[in-house]
Amino acid sequence: KVRKMSDSTRAKEMRVKRRKKKQPEFTYEKESPDGIYTKPQKKKAKFVVAPEDTERKNSPEKKKAVNLSADSDPEALDVEIDVSNLRTVNTDERKNETIKDYDSFEDAGEIRRSITDLKVSLSFRLAVLAVLLVFVTFISVGELISLPVPELLTRKNPAVFSCVQLIIALLSMMVSMDTVKSGLLNLIKFKADTDSLAAFSSLSCAAASLACVINPKLIFDGAVYIYTPIAVMLMFFNAMGKRLILQRAELNFDFVTKDKNKHAIVCVEDDAKAESFTRGTIGDFPVLVTMKRTNFIKDFSKYTFSTDSGDKLCRALVPIIIVISALASLAVTFIKVQTADSAAAVFALSIFTLYLSACSCMAMPLIANIPLGKASKKYMRNHGIMLGYQSVEDFYDANSVMIDADTLFPAGSIRLCSIKLFSDTKIDEALLDAASLTAHAGSILKELFSDVISGKENILSRVENFVYEDSMGLCGWINNKRILFGNRELMNSHNIEGIPTKTKESEFTENGKDALYLSVSGNLAAMFIIEITAGDSIKKSMKQLEKHDMAVIIKTIDPFITINRISELFGFTDELLKIIPTRMMKDFDAETRRTKKISTSMACSGKFTSFVQLLLGTKSIRKTVSAGVILQSVSALLGLGLVSLHCLLGAFADLSPSWLLIYNLICTALTAIIVSVRKV
Repeated sequence: KVRKMSDSTRAKEMRVKRRKKKQPEFTYEKESPDGIYTKPQKKKAKFVVAPEDTERKNSPEKKKAVNLSADSDPEALDVEIDVSNLRTVNTDERKNETIKDYDSFEDAGEIRRSITDLKVSLSFRLAVLAVLLVFVTFISVGELISLPVPELLTRKNPAVFSCVQLIIALLSMMVSMDTVKSGLLNLIKFKADTDSLAAFSSLSCAAASLACVINPKLIFDGAVYIYTPIAVMLMFFNAMGKRLILQRAELNFDFVTKDKNKHAIVCVEDDAKAESFTRGTIGDFPVLVTMKRTNFIKDFSKYTFSTDSGDKLCRALVPIIIVISALASLAVTFIKVQTADSAAAVFALSIFTLYLSACSCMAMPLIANIPLGKASKKYMRNHGIMLGYQSVEDFYDANSVMIDADTLFPAGSIRLCSIKLFSDTKIDEALLDAASLTAHAGSILKELFSDVISGKENILSRVENFVYEDSMGLCGWINNKRILFGNRELMNSHNIEGIPTKTKESEFTENGKDALYLSVSGNLAAMFIIEITAGDSIKKSMKQLEKHDMAVIIKTIDPFITINRISELFGFTDELLKIIPTRMMKDFDAETRRTKKISTSMACSGKFTSFVQLLLGTKSIRKTVSAGVILQSVSALLGLGLVSLHCLLGAFADLSPSWLLIYNLICTALTAIIVSVRKV
């Protein structure tokens, strides 16, 4: 199903901004007959994009910080950073710290230091959790597989064994305290995420261990198990997912702060304009994407730490797992124990943690972050960034792109083969007139003529009353002389005489060359023979767009750039090509106009190959993540079924921690391998 542009994240953001009520313009603290006069606040300094920007120093308002200790809702993302709308990534060692969102160049150093500190802190957490996991696995599983476990730490000493399990569960929760707090808080708010699953599993294991400490007889008899290894492993993979987010953030932040040639990738939010641009190319609702050059990309943290499909699945899955586990544990306890004493409580808690452990979905924090991390490294080599999974949500259903012709034909794509002069025209004057007109018009020939005049733009003449005549060429006035530059149809429409015959012209334009004419004050001055070629990398990108049935909408003022010519050069079907008519060029310029500061989740250097790679990457990443979600959902259902079957058969002895560890490791490894090997 194609998402309408009116339902996109950016469109929702704009509607929220428009709905905000304007503040009253009176200068009173409150309305009253007398009024209390307060000094009006000064207007904020105008934003100037420069490294030495001092706007934040002069502003009386504090910088808005992004607190990464709560859940992020991509459907409710707002342009103004809401502290409550970002996922947890800070560790308990830095629980009072925040990562500021990137609002000015002077924030860069602080944000970079914060990311580095959080990476170090998460590395410490992973190391501690790894040690705890190895130790608790050794004492929980070692006895069952004949490892030399000290007898004091085995089930033969149930009180000590349960106490050690409780301590390990509490230590894992302490070192991951921010995850525990965030997960439980989101669960209470009915906004469960991957943190909620890890937090609740750890809490239930700690409760079961405490119950066994109070009543250790069932542990000694082998009637119940403590599943602390599963909870610790779940915390370990949760921390690993956060570590992957920070690695991606560090890589992308270098592009955001250092790359001078940044182009934000944005959707055309006006549905009517998008339909007008794409009319005649696609039969579906248009999701039209273009590039907009910018000096500054804001909302870095908002998009980097946005929720992913794993979080969305957990929002529904975690409450369901908890309810089913609770009902199943009560039912099994009622059937097997049939008493209401402390032993029944211990048995019920053990069955409850058993169900949670079987449905733990350990790979959930990895299913989006593994492909996103892999993609970030790949796209960075081609000067592009995908900040987070919000990029996938925003652009996966794009079915058309809108570009300027110079994106398809960068410098070096056009070669000047020869020049034929007429009417005693001097070659330097002809070249200067052509260079001035093409530079003023923004033609793809401007780079060609700039090279001819050795890049001396200061010698270019001023152009007045410029006009583009559709499909024919350019017209303007230079030094009170009317200059025409275009094809033979342009010359004929202005009654320019002396044009070579078509037969003669074909001799010059054999092998796919083009002839362009220059007229000065109504007299034919020169004929330029040019040759245009398609770059291999751009041709490959066009083929990929055609494979995905994506239309290409092109703005050009060069008469030799036609649908047929583009189709021939790139081997691209003409049914998915459209040249923007003159009447819509103002709309194109409005949608692609350079901006000083913009909110976007994807950006590139303006290269067509990077632009296409990012867009198609969102489609492949979404398929990869969907495969991971399906695998984790199946693993939860299968675990639920296997545990229920064993409970019905009374085979509790088979449901040991070692069995669940192996089962979860297989499911996690299988999911991680599949999302890793799929192409992004």
